[in-house]
Amino acid sequence: MRELTIQRAMSRAAARIPAKVYIEDNRAPELTINEIPCRLLGEVKNGQAQTFSISEEPASLFVIADDHSGELACEAYPIEAGEENLTLRGKTCLREEDSTTVFCFGEFEDEEVKKPLNLKSIASLALFVAIGTLLGWLIGNLIFDGFPAPAKTFTQDGYSIKLNEDFVDTGVEAYHASYESEDVVVFSSMQPYEELGGKDTYSLQEYAQMMVDDNQLTNSTVAEKRGVTYFEYEYSSGIFSYHYTVAVHEGSEGYWLTYFAVDSEDYKEYKNDIFKWARSVQVP
Repeated sequence: MRELTIQRAMSRAAARIPAKVYIEDNRAPELTINEIPCRLLGEVKNGQAQTFSISEEPASLFVIADDHSGELACEAYPIEAGEENLTLRGKTCLREEDSTTVFCFGEFEDEEVKKPLNLKSIASLALFVAIGTLLGWLIGNLIFDGFPAPAKTFTQDGYSIKLNEDFVDTGVEAYHASYESEDVVVFSSMQPYEELGGKDTYSLQEYAQMMVDDNQLTNSTVAEKRGVTYFEYEYSSGIFSYHYTVAVHEGSEGYWLTYFAVDSEDYKEYKNDIFKWARSVQVP
């Protein structure tokens, strides 16, 4: 036996999908690729390396880089007979003619890939904004208990949402758009399909569930209400506690997340407004 190491360079294409490594095996076939019986060796994640034990016999090697591409996206890499250990490097690429994700062998450099959206980090940043709005709300309500504000539409580079005149544009650089009133914070972000392996890699509900799973929101469930796909979670700083409703929308270039943050004690008061605002979201 000898060892085969597959080094997967960091790539934006199919960044979240593990590449599956198959080798020709007539004795214990699990999958037929290009009419060649193959056995699964294992998976290699983006930017990582894995080592597998293989025989000293010649064999065809396949790396499936896209769960939805099937056999047509697989090209064999010929492994010659021998006793020496082997190291192969490659990365996931988008094939120009059909935008299919394939695994390309070669000495590629790591690409800069955006980290997956981390809701805990988002919550931490939003916390500082929310504390400011909470203080403003406390001061404002000591002075004057106002009437409901009329509706107002906010737009930012193709993204739009209908809130009300209590909100102002805060322009927080970490988000595509961000707004706040005296007691509610709203901010949005977009994750391109390219980072997810293509537009058809996940459905809207699957993407929302992936966000829940990746951020270990154990008490959160993806649901649909009034035509809005969403999930909710609680964030506590130890002093303050906030309720987040996250609406998920499908755009032309990626999935959009719109976050509505409010003090947990005030969530019931704003629940209907939040879903009304979420329904008004338009994404490019």
